Amino acid sequence: MAVKSSLDSLGYFETYCDTITDIIIIHPGHRSYVRSIVIKGTAILNIDSICRETFPRPYDAGELQALAGKTLYFLGSKGYPFAKLSIDIADTLCADPLKKYDLHKDITVTFIISENGCYAFAQPLITGNIKTNAGLLSHDISIKKGQPFNIKNIQKTKNRLLSRKYIASAETGSLKIIREETSEFSSDTNKPTYKGKVMVPLIISDNTGLGVDGAIAFQTSQTNGNNLTGVFNISLLNMFHHGEIGNLTYKGEENYQYLNVTLGAPYLFGVSLFGTAGFGLEIKQDDYGYLHGELRFTTDLWPYWQWGLELKGHEATTYVDSVPIDRQFAGLDFVMSRETKPYRAGELSKEAEFKIGSGVTQYDGAELTRWHIDLTAGLHYPLNFRHALVARLVSGAILTDAIDTLQTTELYRTGGYKSIRGYTDNEFAFSSVIFGQTEYHYYFNYSGSVYIFMDGGIGRLNKSSDETSKALQKMCGYGIGIRIPVKIGDAAIEWARNYKETQSWGRIHVSIRNAVSASTSN
Repeated sequence: MAVKSSLDSLGYFETYCDTITDIIIIHPGHRSYVRSIVIKGTAILNIDSICRETFPRPYDAGELQALAGKTLYFLGSKGYPFAKLSIDIADTLCADPLKKYDLHKDITVTFIISENGCYAFAQPLITGNIKTNAGLLSHDISIKKGQPFNIKNIQKTKNRLLSRKYIASAETGSLKIIREETSEFSSDTNKPTYKGKVMVPLIISDNTGLGVDGAIAFQTSQTNGNNLTGVFNISLLNMFHHGEIGNLTYKGEENYQYLNVTLGAPYLFGVSLFGTAGFGLEIKQDDYGYLHGELRFTTDLWPYWQWGLELKGHEATTYVDSVPIDRQFAGLDFVMSRETKPYRAGELSKEAEFKIGSGVTQYDGAELTRWHIDLTAGLHYPLNFRHALVARLVSGAILTDAIDTLQTTELYRTGGYKSIRGYTDNEFAFSSVIFGQTEYHYYFNYSGSVYIFMDGGIGRLNKSSDETSKALQKMCGYGIGIRIPVKIGDAAIEWARNYKETQSWGRIHVSIRNAVSASTSN
């Protein structure tokens, strides 16, 4: 009976059912308690090494199973990859001192360990569809020949490899014992005596090639009329097998042109230093011109996490009555970010970036200081294989002198496909903004999904010459989308409209990208 089995696992060993009447009455009896857990067969750990719970405590088979798993993991981190564990349970009938006739069982649990020898790592075996330079891969492999076997180093290796854009997958095969002569092991009594060495097969597949994606957006608006825009992006990933990445993005419409180029490489000078350089320009006819550049250096903080510094500068030219006005800016940011993964069925994906920094600009002969702080956080949370929720929060604020007039290109431009859907691309320019994106996905296969979304936020408009105060702008958009796997990668179609529009058809965004491009963005 399923109910009795469940109660047994919780320590109700004397459960019985009364079925004399039409109603089944379950009598669970008294719950057994674990008086202590004893570990035998090894001298390198005791129960305090893996469990901080107090005893006696109610019997729970699931809890004991978890403790047994922790015990084997602990042994695996101390050089014993082939340790085995068996459980012995002894019970004693005891009376509650406060209730003389209330009897229950006290249980003593014994974990009996068979260590099966201490092992060291052999040279790992790298296999799979891999073209990436072996020297580059070695930076992320924590399995070193001759070191004591440690299961934590295997997991660390997988996490570090998977955090690189140029690695598509990283798995481990079955451990293999390498038989070696006794003379190869040290006779130093201060070092452990190894029974042998263990080779860990690493099955790796990398991302290499040309990434291409493009998008077309058709927008109808009650205030701005109809508009057609296009975006084209080319990515070069690991083409020379040293983890390098290059990206070129072009966006254009009738009176607007945008171009951005970024280049990046890992492990500069053979150390844990990652460099990215960017350059771009933006021109809007008879309105403004914008030229910018960035140089970022980061290092690993944890798997998937990096931190570092970013140098940046730009020059903005605006036209007032056909007279150009130039502004220059130079600054330094502290950056901490987490690498994200593409959204996939049943997989958790996290996103985070924090930036804070300051810089100086010249205005009317005076040198002014600006500060800014930006925060982005996102989560793709699978409810099960078919269903998932997505939540994303973006915020930013610029602090500057009262006399400093920020140009449009220096503000947080919001609206459109990458921010609050349902509005024209870059429809708003804010000195401070916070907005959220929410999505519900239904996956019909591993990478294809249908989803609904709602975005909303609030921003503070930058003060203009005819305003005495800054105004708040509320935003809310909603829509539906579908992401479809195609032969070269995947395609997506989204329809969105904002809450103020009642007569327009809204906006349609169509995009397509290949597998390499999909590995570098969502």
